[in-house]
Amino acid sequence: MSNELKIQLLRRSCCNTIFAGCVEPYCYTDEDWLESLKDYVNNGCVVEYVEAGKGLQFEKCKCDKIQGGNK
Repeated sequence: MSNELKIQLLRRSCCNTIFAGCVEPYCYTDEDWLESLKDYVNNGCVVEYVEAGKGLQFEKCKCDKIQGGNK
C-alpha cells in the first residue's frame, strides 16, 4: 500500500475534463463533498484518483453538452 497523498478527482463524461477535486482522507469524510460527489456521479461524471503534485489541471467544459461544473 502506497503512502503517497492522493486526490479524488471528478471528470466530466462529455469531454473528460477535470472540474473538481478533494484530497484524501477528506474526500471520504467531508459531508458537502460527498453530497456533491453523489450528485455528479449520478449524472455521469467519472471519479479518478491521482497522486498529489502530479500537475493536475482544472478545466472548463470543452463541448456544448455541459456536465458537472461550470462552463
